[in-house]
Amino acid sequence: MTPKKKHDMSETTSINKKVHTLVFILFVLTAIIGGLMVRDYGLGWDDEWSRMDTGYNNYNYVMNGDKTLLSNNEKYHGPFVELMLVAAEKYLNVTDISNIYLLRHIILFSIFMLSLIAFYMAACSWLSPPYALLACLMMVIAPRIFGEAFYNSKDIVFLSFMNFALYTYFTFLERKNILWALIHACFSAFLVDIRILGIMIPVLTFGFYIISMMIETDRKKQMLPLIIYIIVTVVLTILFWPVLWEGPAKHFGNAFMEMKKYHWDAHVFFNGKSIHASQLPWYYLPVWIFITTPFVYSVLWLTGIFFIVKNLAREHIKDMLTNYRLLGILALFFAPVLSVIVLHSVVYDGWRHLYFIYPLFVLIGVYGLKACTESLRKYRLFNFILYTVLFLNMAWVGFWMVKNHPHENVYFNYWAMTKMEAGSKFELDYWGLSYKQGLEYLLKKEDKDTPIKYTSLNLPGKLNQYRLPREMRDHLQYVEPSDTTWQYYLTNYRGMGAPDNTELIHNIKVDNINIMGIYQKKTQ
Repeated sequence: MTPKKKHDMSETTSINKKVHTLVFILFVLTAIIGGLMVRDYGLGWDDEWSRMDTGYNNYNYVMNGDKTLLSNNEKYHGPFVELMLVAAEKYLNVTDISNIYLLRHIILFSIFMLSLIAFYMAACSWLSPPYALLACLMMVIAPRIFGEAFYNSKDIVFLSFMNFALYTYFTFLERKNILWALIHACFSAFLVDIRILGIMIPVLTFGFYIISMMIETDRKKQMLPLIIYIIVTVVLTILFWPVLWEGPAKHFGNAFMEMKKYHWDAHVFFNGKSIHASQLPWYYLPVWIFITTPFVYSVLWLTGIFFIVKNLAREHIKDMLTNYRLLGILALFFAPVLSVIVLHSVVYDGWRHLYFIYPLFVLIGVYGLKACTESLRKYRLFNFILYTVLFLNMAWVGFWMVKNHPHENVYFNYWAMTKMEAGSKFELDYWGLSYKQGLEYLLKKEDKDTPIKYTSLNLPGKLNQYRLPREMRDHLQYVEPSDTTWQYYLTNYRGMGAPDNTELIHNIKVDNINIMGIYQKKTQ
């Protein structure tokens, strides 16, 4: 090895060590910030249903043989994480409802943080540590993803375990040994047991493993890890999904059909129109992804797609077929989006059902940034401008997150807000999380010696009492809207505003758009 090559390798090693240190600092800071923020988030539509209908029904089936699970509408929603959350609640003997939901939020955010480590390692194996660090920053500085990491026990949890599965997928196909067959099988099963769509990972793994075996010569030695992977994945999938104990093939098939044609008889607000969930235009998902993702990230993604197509066109067919990282990322990103469009699958509340493609979106974008940088290496000024624009955009988005905390879930990028008027044409706080801040305002305003009677437009207005300490929620009394004794009416403006004979006394705004209003009944 020449002295120059030794010097280059030494310099690269030194840079990578510094990057690893920066990544460690990023993780620690993010964890500390998350710990300070976790109490601020309210409850959405899914929190109680997920805990009771999915978590407790599966827990009672496993521990007590209670068959209620089998007749429950939530039986085909993957229970792996909900079982974990209920088990933690029981093991730690947490009984107060406010502390129970706080515990859930802490665990959910912890899972997300751990998954970022797996995401970084996966990005390192495909790109390089500096670009992997940038990818992690794009994962954290993403308002909707970061905010929902505290409370979304379905979509963000699935994203988190996709990060784990992606890293083990890369490593297993690289090493092809029994140890990584077992590790990858565990995370493949966990992913399927959160959402059946996770079956994509085992299918991809099997497909690329077979292709590599056909190309390479030592096939017998490679067969055993694959067999172990398949068997362990199947066994663990059944083990951690209790409804499958009643008949794996039958109930797995039913779960798949429910995912394919999920029934939700309601309307969504999209581009200024109320549209039934079964009649959404084909561009519903692409538009939602574009308007709720920082604009520069989308430009990088388009750049990545350009360079991927360009580079794949130059590759020999053999090299292309064995490029399990790149082709795997493309398949995991495009297959779900295209399947929703082609099958007219029901999706709602933006693109949250497909949040798990965001890590793949980021990887494609960073790949494009790296390819662009290397192609234009001679044009240092252009690269300087490119990175300056990227980091300024990230700094602005980070500032927006701090300014509008804890309402990161209503983020729209600058283009969407100014050119598309997204704040008035799309769903805002569809989760209803801002009811928590609304109730806190009422408690500060009113005399706590008498109960505060209130009602709300929808269920989260009632649920958000549970996120308040006992001494606070004891001063609140929720009544149904039909009960004329209420004093205050809270609304997140989802479909309608306030009833007659009321006046607005407080509102919560994001980017000067009302997301929560508190109305007081007028005195006669």
